[in-house]
Amino acid sequence: MPIHCLEWPGPGEPVFLIHGTTFCAAVWTPVARILAARHRLVAMDLRGHGASGKPADAYDTPDFIADLTNVLRELRLEGCSVLSHSLGANVAMAAYRERPGLFRKAVLVEPAFRLTNQHQDYLRKSAARFKEQSESKSLVWPDRETMFQAYRKKTIPSTWTEEALRAYIEGGTRLRDDGRFEIECPPDVERLLYSERKHQLLTAAELPDVTLPVLLLRGERTPRALRSMVDEAAPLLPNARLVVVPGATHFAPMERPDEVARLTVDFLAEP
Repeated sequence: MPIHCLEWPGPGEPVFLIHGTTFCAAVWTPVARILAARHRLVAMDLRGHGASGKPADAYDTPDFIADLTNVLRELRLEGCSVLSHSLGANVAMAAYRERPGLFRKAVLVEPAFRLTNQHQDYLRKSAARFKEQSESKSLVWPDRETMFQAYRKKTIPSTWTEEALRAYIEGGTRLRDDGRFEIECPPDVERLLYSERKHQLLTAAELPDVTLPVLLLRGERTPRALRSMVDEAAPLLPNARLVVVPGATHFAPMERPDEVARLTVDFLAEP
């Protein structure tokens, strides 16, 4: 499985970056621009995203874990720290639980957890809503500027910085033979990603296995159900600290890249 990565050279400890569902490695660009002053950064396009391979199936958590561990091994990054968001944070935690020592520290931005029936119900309804929205998404655009202007009016990307949205469009689309641009995460893949069976989220009984130092970030304006999920998970992680990112929603790295970068730098510098 070909996995595409981006790298930002830096002077210090390497940090591995993992994006959320339907995004791409390039979406980390605003955070990376700041972090690279202190750290070498590598970001992967998860399978089905960006320039990585897109199999017809195989989007379960073990598939993502296998890609992640293979990339870390090939790049000799085992034992680095990780900064990850949403699906990427779920994959990072699950991978560490299978292979303790895979990461030194973890900054996890709003992973999802399977703690209560209410949380399960929220996640199921959210996945169904996103799956329905994916079926009406425009996949082909005459140019990236037209896509940018359209996405500025959408509910979620409208809160992102201009740099983050442009980076996502640059890394998340490809130039077609007819001169138009097509979204890199195909609709069939997106539907699979939102399929209820796909992601084995960690339970309350499994969280104590994630023993590495964790900085758990959530947005101040994150929806209540997801907010409670993150807040309730924090004390179950043995070595975690929860920090709220002011003014942010679930998409803090794209809305407040300066604050996410600052918190990450400070956390990684702690002994």
